[in-house]
Amino acid sequence: MGPCAVCRKRDYSQPFSPVGAKLLNLYPEPNTTTSGSVPWQNNYIAGSNIRDWRLNSLIARVDHNFGPRLRLMGRWAWNDFVQLTNNNGLPGVAGNYRYGSKANKENVVVDSVVTITPTTLLNIRASMNHWVGDFKPYVPFDSLGFGFPKSLVNQLPRPTAFPLITIDGATAMGQSSGNSDYEGSAILSAVPNLVLIRGKHTIKTGPRLSPDPQRPDPAWSGRGILHLQPHLHACRLSGARSTVRRSRCFRAARRSLCRLDIHD
Repeated sequence: MGPCAVCRKRDYSQPFSPVGAKLLNLYPEPNTTTSGSVPWQNNYIAGSNIRDWRLNSLIARVDHNFGPRLRLMGRWAWNDFVQLTNNNGLPGVAGNYRYGSKANKENVVVDSVVTITPTTLLNIRASMNHWVGDFKPYVPFDSLGFGFPKSLVNQLPRPTAFPLITIDGATAMGQSSGNSDYEGSAILSAVPNLVLIRGKHTIKTGPRLSPDPQRPDPAWSGRGILHLQPHLHACRLSGARSTVRRSRCFRAARRSLCRLDIHD
């Protein structure tokens, strides 16, 4: 089967799009063949994907008695959790990396117990919990150097992130939405309790104050999202318009995919 009529009429004398050619070069060369599949399909087996998880924690606590009526406890905890995985098997900037963390970054607790009378106590506890979810690019990317228009790059909050690129019939390139985001929160809490010891019963009463201030977080997840398909260069198979599937027609249409025009 030769190239379809649309592919035959296509003029391939013009130079390839530099951006389109660079995108194709991000795919690794075939390293295997699969019986029953066409030469360009199921022809690559990825090596071991990255799996690296690291957790470092520091915890400090102080208990101090200021006298027979006042006891104070303070605790501070810090966590540094970083994970690195690659979920699509592509090396370099095209990898779907999950790099960063989602963890309770810092926690502070102060607890005091005041003895008012032998049967009446005042317990005040205050805490702060700082939670951070920050997944960022693992491999630095130069959007302008790659060839994307400056007017487009200037609109991206995170221009150093490789865009998420999906191509019909091929493995997606770049970090998926869940692997490139930022969100954080700081939760404050104060709980004063009046403790009444009455015979066999202990009664605790008091309010719980937990303001959750809303603050704008930087849009660090902002990067380009592109979906590519050979819109005018597809063969008609079984009477329906579809992505090129036959090897000869694919070789002709592959060149037209390199004529990639990107606008902001």
